[in-house]
Amino acid sequence: MGFKDFHVHFVGVSGIGLSAVAYLSLKMGLRVSGCSDEENEQTEMLKKSGMRYNFKHHPSHVEGSSLVVRSAAVPDDNEEIQAAKDLKIPVLYYSEYLGILMAQKIGIGVAGTHGKTTTTGMLSEILSEAELYPTIVCGGVLNRFGSNAVYGHGDFFITEACEYKRNFLDLPRYYSIVTNIEAEHLDYYKDLDDILSAFRAYIQSSKLKTIVNGDDRNISRIVSSENIKNVVKVGYSDTCDYRICDVLVDNGHYSFRLASENCKTERIRLSVPGKFNVENAALAAACSFEIGVAEEPIVSGLTNYRGTKRRLEVLLENENIIVYSDYAHHPTEIIRTISALRELHPEEKILVVFQPHQYSRTKIFLREFSEVLSNADGVILMEIYGQRDSEETKRSISIVDLFELLRKRVKNPVYCTYSEQELLKIFGDNNLLDFFSVIIFMGAGSIDDVARRFVRKL
Repeated sequence: MGFKDFHVHFVGVSGIGLSAVAYLSLKMGLRVSGCSDEENEQTEMLKKSGMRYNFKHHPSHVEGSSLVVRSAAVPDDNEEIQAAKDLKIPVLYYSEYLGILMAQKIGIGVAGTHGKTTTTGMLSEILSEAELYPTIVCGGVLNRFGSNAVYGHGDFFITEACEYKRNFLDLPRYYSIVTNIEAEHLDYYKDLDDILSAFRAYIQSSKLKTIVNGDDRNISRIVSSENIKNVVKVGYSDTCDYRICDVLVDNGHYSFRLASENCKTERIRLSVPGKFNVENAALAAACSFEIGVAEEPIVSGLTNYRGTKRRLEVLLENENIIVYSDYAHHPTEIIRTISALRELHPEEKILVVFQPHQYSRTKIFLREFSEVLSNADGVILMEIYGQRDSEETKRSISIVDLFELLRKRVKNPVYCTYSEQELLKIFGDNNLLDFFSVIIFMGAGSIDDVARRFVRKL
């Protein structure tokens, strides 16, 4: 069988990760097909690039395939997965296939509870500015490239490395980054110690160096161990190998310098808002220095970085209102995003339209969600977006539980809705556009689609 006759079929190809490796496979000259339960801009892009696409699943779609690659969100009883097994066609998870592609180059994995996508994007921008032509797999659509994947002819392969089910251990890496560690994905991990054990294995399996947030308490619990080698610490404290210093903020946008033992960079001015992005940028810069990139493309790359879709993405801006879409779905991400908006719009009222992601996550962080959302001037809660949730978990929690808890905490307006029609009615009946000039749609589910349809109706 020739290389171009090798046929890879992707099950759940509309997902941000699987669509990226499907695109790389097309660029490599493989025959590619895929299917999903929803069509989106990723499936449209892949169809235009030459992928044979089928809407919805059917056993016949896998016939003639050399390999089937599945999303982790696809259940084991999926008819295409079962058909592939019956036909004795090998089936790999996304992370396993990504690892195969990554092994052909010098791999750089970007892991952490928060900031993976942005740090991946920043590092990609730097290496592109340095004309190293990296291959890139990102958890968001990079504004520079208009895609979540880039097939580069250079030596480096940069990818976001997700810790869910320890998937990041499937990725062969020469360099690794860890942005931070918190309790997350508790539908899989038993507790924080279980999560730390996964990150410890991730750091230990990096072939050359791991660049970490040296100020993060949970990371420090790992790297303080004697058997953890070749760790480069980045942060504000004096014990870090690369120190963030001379931080300034102007209208919500930050600048800083990065100092190492013998030198200090020029001032790095970020175009994306939020103090948390100083840490993300410093990690990307330190990693770039460690692989031998010069200062000039590091500084210019970070200054030129314009973010990704769904990370404080502006959907509409006029003299009366600004509407954002953001991927935040964990309490820490929500409070960081609201804080960034306060710095950008200190005099404006902020309305958060929030769709919780997963019933299990909503149940585990119910009180924390109510605490962070209380920092907004108003909140509209939409029905929970279910993914990988059992029927038992779905019955144990509802959006009303969060609504009632939040309403007890705040005097600001709080609403609860189950549909887009109800959402529009809430805006109209309460004249919310007259009261709120900053509106942010927030969550990791279908809320982004809701936000874009909402903007089109304004």
